[in-house]
Amino acid sequence: MIRWLYNLLYGTTPAQFHSPYSIDEAAALLSNKVNRTPGHGAVGTVTAQQVELTRERVFSRNSGRAIFTGTFETEHGQTVLKGQFGMTVTATLSMSFVMGLILLFTVVATIKVVEQPANYAFLLGCIGLFLVATLVCHSAKLDIEFAHAWLAKIMGAALHSDSATPSPASPAPIPPAA
Repeated sequence: MIRWLYNLLYGTTPAQFHSPYSIDEAAALLSNKVNRTPGHGAVGTVTAQQVELTRERVFSRNSGRAIFTGTFETEHGQTVLKGQFGMTVTATLSMSFVMGLILLFTVVATIKVVEQPANYAFLLGCIGLFLVATLVCHSAKLDIEFAHAWLAKIMGAALHSDSATPSPASPAPIPPAA
């Protein structure tokens, strides 16, 4: 349970994108697919040394957006963009603060119920609030994971990569809806 909650708040998904081009050519190709000004699409910085991309959506609050950070490397004579998908620092900190505060309320309520069993309604309310907050954080994380898939598709197409290769530690991809 604790590991699941930790991964919900702080987990990242490693990914690799192979490209048949040199590092400079791959960086230029990816840079051409990225918007320099905020708006709809992939926004960020692409250089041969560092890649940082986010997905921004029009008419949507983007504080909880997906982010990819990585670097271009050469492996066995082939260019590889290695990095990880995650959440922005703002999203991680805000979810951590809310979950920590609710967890503190739940611990205090548990102590009060041990002292006075008549306060069980407050404890049940805190547990319910914790479950609702976990559900909200999980749904936000799912939305961010869909944005990861969108970014991976854009990056794979730009680099002429066959597909993003997730590491063995990453979760299985979500199948498309029928």
